Amino acid sequence: MLAGCAFAAWAQSAERFLNVLALDRKGAPVTDLTKADFEIFDEARPQPITSFRANGGSASPPVILIVFDLLNVIPSQRAFTSVSIVRALEPLKESDSIYLYILTNQGSLYPVHALPLTRPTLLRHKNAEEKVERVAPKSAPWTRQIDPLMKQAFEKVVQLRPTEYRDVGMEAGATFRALATLGAQLTGLNGDKSVVWITRGIPNMVSYPHGCRDFEFGSESGNYLAGKCRDSCPGSPSGRKCVDYTPFLEHFSTELERSGTSFSSVEETGSELSTEMRGSRKDTLRQLANLTSGRKYSSGDIKRAVADAMEGARGRYHLTYQAPQPDGKYHSVRVVCRRKGVRIQAPQGYFAEQR
Repeated sequence: MLAGCAFAAWAQSAERFLNVLALDRKGAPVTDLTKADFEIFDEARPQPITSFRANGGSASPPVILIVFDLLNVIPSQRAFTSVSIVRALEPLKESDSIYLYILTNQGSLYPVHALPLTRPTLLRHKNAEEKVERVAPKSAPWTRQIDPLMKQAFEKVVQLRPTEYRDVGMEAGATFRALATLGAQLTGLNGDKSVVWITRGIPNMVSYPHGCRDFEFGSESGNYLAGKCRDSCPGSPSGRKCVDYTPFLEHFSTELERSGTSFSSVEETGSELSTEMRGSRKDTLRQLANLTSGRKYSSGDIKRAVADAMEGARGRYHLTYQAPQPDGKYHSVRVVCRRKGVRIQAPQGYFAEQR
């Protein structure tokens, strides 16, 4: 567990934590690597590894948190996505460490199967019942009940979206706050953790025609800058202000990395034009994957994303290195394995924010 004061002290140092996944040519986890097998490069400069821990021998299953995003939804894909979640989870023989939330179209989090509460939290939706009627023996995995549980959840949370919530700026703020809440809860859980966000994404740069302001989010270590008001946005008409959520992505990904959490997404796609332009929905998904050793899956790949998260945890390694002092710039990071035939999945960079 990472206490708030401990994180604050760590964040001011130049030490960087990397949550790394090692796979063989067939995509299976490699569990027997040592510190000597790894090399770390920060801005192409080699860095000494200051600590190393292998997770391949851990007896604890990884915590997998699935977030079904109805706030940033493609309406035509909602039913298909719901069925895909049921098909991915229902056959599982072990599900004690798998949790499922719905990010509602009101911006709240509804627990279909809730995380264990390790600290005060706002995770429970106001309409969620404390007890859910069991439709299978208690000894059976909860995922055997996923179909009726999803139907029950949809009856409670699927509502007409209020007109005022069609604003993408409000959606972005609500989405990032919800992710921050889940991230804070995950830091209190031991072992490796994976988030699978099923979504079309949310822009990390939001244009405002009539001006904007900075946004702060709260955390255990105090408030921090989440959105910075800037004079312009990529692709927006000149003269429009823009809220840049890069500070949130940096803070959020740093906390996830420190707690051993990777962040992957299954991207919903429809008829709308999808672009990787800086600040776009797709760019947010790409950045979160690159900053936390996660992956970006195509629409419909929910079963694969969950399977990869369950199996891949055995090939996780935790490395730290003494990075250059923060300079306010983006730093590229490359992790190399000296053993042939091993593919490394690791954070590809970080924002060296000056504090």
